[in-house]
Amino acid sequence: MSNFTPFTALGGGLLIGLSAALLLYLNGRIAGISGILNGALARTRGDTAWRVAFIVGMLAGGAVMTATGGPRPRIYGVLGCGLLLSVCFVLVGLKPSLFLVGAGVILWYVGLPIMNGSSSAIWQSKVPAHVQGRVFAMRRMLAQFTTPIGDFSAGPLADKIFIPLLLPGGALAGGVVGEVVGVGPGRGIGLMFLALAAVPGLAALWGFLNPRIRNLETEIPDAPVQKAEPAPAEDAGSEPATA
Repeated sequence: MSNFTPFTALGGGLLIGLSAALLLYLNGRIAGISGILNGALARTRGDTAWRVAFIVGMLAGGAVMTATGGPRPRIYGVLGCGLLLSVCFVLVGLKPSLFLVGAGVILWYVGLPIMNGSSSAIWQSKVPAHVQGRVFAMRRMLAQFTTPIGDFSAGPLADKIFIPLLLPGGALAGGVVGEVVGVGPGRGIGLMFLALAAVPGLAALWGFLNPRIRNLETEIPDAPVQKAEPAPAEDAGSEPATA
């Protein structure tokens, strides 16, 4: 750390940022869901709009988190962004509108850094430092092992269930759902987003109504802060060993 300067830190950050931007540009996708979003907005072509929406949202969310430090209590940041995710799903699925879908994407990526930052701050303050590595590894594994399940199930659910429901002549095409969501290619995916909106919304409401979750920051004591042990002082009378 003796060679650390603000300029080297800035240069390192820029290098990491440029590398990430190049990776995203060459990979052609951001966050892995722009393909299914294109299906929800079937009238548009290309994914440039989604890239812009993702970037704008993430930058705005990071700026808000940096400037304010996030909500207090922090659990409100986690649960509140869960409700926000539910609203974003509704915006994405309701109509094939560039404005609505873009607003949903931007709002979610504004809330994502706030949710992640608030959650990480809670865990770091409650888990003792000497076991944080093991606890966080298990936490990350439990949080991410469901991602492949979603990836493998989204396609069959869309192709076999939701899309046929809102094609012309589908089971829901002639009812209220068809009138509200619309009928045609991509509207079944919109319906799937509307159905998924219930999951984070209900989970967040349950958290707000459960005092054990809502008050966990006050009921669970903070982990003790480990103080660095002072280095042993050298004996002033001793002489360095010679070969």
